[in-house]
Amino acid sequence: MNKEELLIQLRKLHQELIKLVDKFPIEKKGEIIFDRWSLNDVLAHITAWNNQDILRFEGANSGDNPAKYWIEDLDAFNATEVNKAKSYIPQDIYSAFVNSGYNLIKDAEDLPEEHWQITIDPKHTLSLHRDFIYSIEHYKDEHIPQLQAYFASNQDRKDRIIIIGTSASGKSTVIKELRNNGYTLIKEIDEELMQLNGGKFPQTAELQHEVLAPKVIQNVLNMDNIIFFTNTDYFTKQDLEEAKKRGFTIMQLVVPLEELEKRNKYRMENNGYNDLSIYFEGMLRYQMEMRNLGLIDKELDGTLPVEEIIKQILV
Repeated sequence: MNKEELLIQLRKLHQELIKLVDKFPIEKKGEIIFDRWSLNDVLAHITAWNNQDILRFEGANSGDNPAKYWIEDLDAFNATEVNKAKSYIPQDIYSAFVNSGYNLIKDAEDLPEEHWQITIDPKHTLSLHRDFIYSIEHYKDEHIPQLQAYFASNQDRKDRIIIIGTSASGKSTVIKELRNNGYTLIKEIDEELMQLNGGKFPQTAELQHEVLAPKVIQNVLNMDNIIFFTNTDYFTKQDLEEAKKRGFTIMQLVVPLEELEKRNKYRMENNGYNDLSIYFEGMLRYQMEMRNLGLIDKELDGTLPVEEIIKQILV
């Protein structure tokens, strides 16, 4: 296989692995799943070896000896690099992984093909060309199958969750993060109302609450796998009782009034939102009534970082 073919293959595999990582549940990324490693550990491991190969290609390109970067004890190197990354935040681990693959491809592309036969080990038995093939095999035969196997074994997971939050409680932020992490069966009340109303948000309370909302709620209750986000006052006591009978978990995204008012002010000043503060007391009253009726299974602390909120939802 020539240089160009190898570059195409690694680029394709790196992109495939990124897509799999992006689908991985956020609350599972730090858990020990792959033998003794978490997904974050695996990404740190891949990054370390990609960076090691980058040093070798850069050395060969500058006339330096790539063998100076040879690693004798592979297990010790892996352990050191994985332990070092445990102090990093997950987003930095992810970014380093993504960049390391693309940087390796670029540096390998910059090296003339005749230099790919330069050896990288003290005994001069392993060439850059052969080592690059090992990198491809590392992706293709180990790490991509690891993630594919994880998804195959967890594809039967079913979520039937209704999450109720006031305006400014952070629903949109949580929804965006869930979708970014591969959760596709996420629905939200405003989107569903607009879909039933020809792409426009209903302009009257009667159309919104008495005509369209009951249809949305019925559709939700008939779904087997869904995380549904709604504002207060759409689901009646009877709706939530029926949802619980059908196996739904009912959650509330809880944010104190003082924090809601602070967020409302920020959104008005920076994002052009209307003033919703006049509705907060009524929304919080609805939340309390549903709790007092024993219809709420879990309260989510809406003041926590979005990653922590998602962990509470999916635990």
